[in-house]
Amino acid sequence: MTLTSALLSKDTRIQEAYSNRNRPIAFGEPQSQSVARVQVALTQVGYSMPKSVSSTGADGIFLDETLATVRQFQADNGLRVDGMIGEHTLDALDAALNRLPGPPPPTPPPPAPNHEQLIQSALIRSRAAVHMALARLMSLRGSIETVDKLSGPQKVAAIVTMTASFQREIAIVAKRLLVSRDPIKADFRDALDKAIPLIRQNLAASSKIKDDGVTGRCDPKKFKPPGTPFGATNADQPDPRVSVCDPFFDIHRVAFTLQDLQRDVITHEFFHLVGLEDIEGVDTTQKALDNANTLAQIVAWTVDRHRQKNSDGNEAATQDEIPSG
Repeated sequence: MTLTSALLSKDTRIQEAYSNRNRPIAFGEPQSQSVARVQVALTQVGYSMPKSVSSTGADGIFLDETLATVRQFQADNGLRVDGMIGEHTLDALDAALNRLPGPPPPTPPPPAPNHEQLIQSALIRSRAAVHMALARLMSLRGSIETVDKLSGPQKVAAIVTMTASFQREIAIVAKRLLVSRDPIKADFRDALDKAIPLIRQNLAASSKIKDDGVTGRCDPKKFKPPGTPFGATNADQPDPRVSVCDPFFDIHRVAFTLQDLQRDVITHEFFHLVGLEDIEGVDTTQKALDNANTLAQIVAWTVDRHRQKNSDGNEAATQDEIPSG
């Protein structure tokens, strides 16, 4: 089947979610016209969303109200109630739109997000990314433990399966933590065992986030060389312990995507909350484990399965170093 309604059929992100070429549209999705189209579609078929859709347009932000409305729509249409917008939910929404009398009104563009909304979206996406990366690395560690219990041909077969299943994770850990690419070797396992608790602490950490612009913790004179960072953190101060600075909101910055960069800045700053530092010239495994950027990029590269460059545009890898998938 294909989508045929004017509101949904020509949107690239919606088509990707519908055809399973990309993940479903779900809670924490970056603010976009695609989310706005879904919100407008839901209101057109009879669902009230006063926080998200007004006379000036839809906000394009997938947070609590949109999640609750999607779940209600799924329940009303006999679908799996998971709050994620994929093939079956889009089929039902498309059919409901096509049953409406007359042509649907054009979709108003979402208003530009304010700084508070951008910070909240980045925080949600950061927490989701850390959770996903932790799960993948713990699965790799569990697979290594399973291999340890085997011997002979069974062990050889298990190693081949593990290496294929976790090819990307193994390459990321080896490159970022400066260890062997063999997950059975002691240096790899030791580094992984030290990285996992740090990522778990990041997920458990909490802080309010303050927009400091170029003042306070973001004052460029406080840094060597002088300059305004993406974010700054002082774990010893009362909340808000994390600040984001002017470059965090720079829509003209050339990066992997601005949303990925904002997400990764929050992840980075939360590693400062658990005691990691900013280290120049990382040339040992211990320095890598102490470096907030190293751990933040391990998270990002583990979650973004096709990434070959940091979200700030630096530290490019190659497919041979870090396989996609």
